[in-house]
Order: sequence, then C-alpha cells, then structure tokens
Amino acid sequence: MATEQEQEDLTSVWIVEDHAGFRDAVRDTVDAAPGLRCTLTARTGEEAVAALSGSLPPDVVLMDLELPGMDGTRTTAAILGDRPHTCVIALTVHRDDARILDAIRVGAVGYLLKGASEEEIVKAVSTALAGGSPIDARIARRVLELFSARMPDEVDAPAPTPREIQILQRFASGQTQSEVAAALFLSPHTIDSHVRKIYRKLGVRTQAAAVARAIKRGLI
Repeated sequence: MATEQEQEDLTSVWIVEDHAGFRDAVRDTVDAAPGLRCTLTARTGEEAVAALSGSLPPDVVLMDLELPGMDGTRTTAAILGDRPHTCVIALTVHRDDARILDAIRVGAVGYLLKGASEEEIVKAVSTALAGGSPIDARIARRVLELFSARMPDEVDAPAPTPREIQILQRFASGQTQSEVAAALFLSPHTIDSHVRKIYRKLGVRTQAAAVARAIKRGLI
C-alpha cells in the first residue's frame, strides 16, 4: 500500500465522462500507470465543477466533450477559470469536430480520440504535464489549420526569431517542450525562456494555440 507521501507524489487525474464503461476503462488505465492516480470520476460537468470546492485541484482532467447538461467546453472553461494550472485534455469520438476547436480555444491543451490505446492515453497525460499538447497525429494539422482560421490575427505582433520558428515547427510535429530542448541541445531554463517569448509574441497561452497562430500567420 502506498504511503501518504507516495500518494501526494502521484499525479492526480480526473475523468469526466458520461459513458460508464469507457469511464471505468480509462480509470483502470490511469491507475495502472506508474505515477498516476485517478482521484475523481464524474458523469457530468456539473459534478466535476462542484468537486472543485471540496478536493485538491487535479493535475490533469480527461474531459468528454459530449456531456449531458453542461458540455465539455463549458466545463473546461469553468475548471480552468477556478484552477488555471490544471491541464485539460479533450476526449472526442470525432476526427473533425468544431467542439475540439472550442475546447482548445477555452484552454484545453490538446485532445484524444476515444479510440486511443492505453499507451496513447498515458502518453497524453505525460505530454500535458511536460508542457506539450497531446494531439492525435493523424488529424493534428487539419485541426490546427481549422483552429487557426478561427483565431483573430495579431497584425502588430513582433515576429518570432529563427530559433523560435524552429521550436514552433517541432511543436507542430508533436514534440513536447522537453523533447524539443533535448533535440536542440537547450537547457530547461533556455527552452522555458524561448517558449514564454513565443507565447507573448503570438498572444497565446498554450502550445496548441501557438502552433495554430503560427500556421495562420504562415510562419510554419
């Protein structure tokens, strides 16, 4: 049995999903992964939002977009409004869905198709925790192009440097911040500095939004 300290060191994952069978399967996947623990499952967005007042904030939320009542986008916005440092990953059965774009717009760091394997679910959680954007590689470019088309442009924003463009290109290929740092032989401090500058120049707060805006501006 894990000690109290070991419990505190685990990454807390919430699952918000109305389909009981899928919810239980994802919970079992999370609990079986080293370092992860599902600390809450909720059938509705209302249940998840209500739990915020009585629970420690989750590190990651796996969020169904097609919830009854309060949908996944509104639930994502409510959770991030209260716990802005939480990483929300959208769950969807659709490959080309405006709801994915809405979820990213309100702050979701990425999304998973519900057909994702156990390994893909665990990797998505790890990617989000590392500051990356877990996005299904089969449709990533299409989703980001659609998202970028709906973003207001920042015509007066300064242009990213060649190094920042290089980082954006690697983000667009699905690499996490730590993977980009290793590939470019950059220290964690240096990559953090570059990413902060990229976000400031592009007027965004997430990696997915940065890639989308870079696509919209023709930078990558």
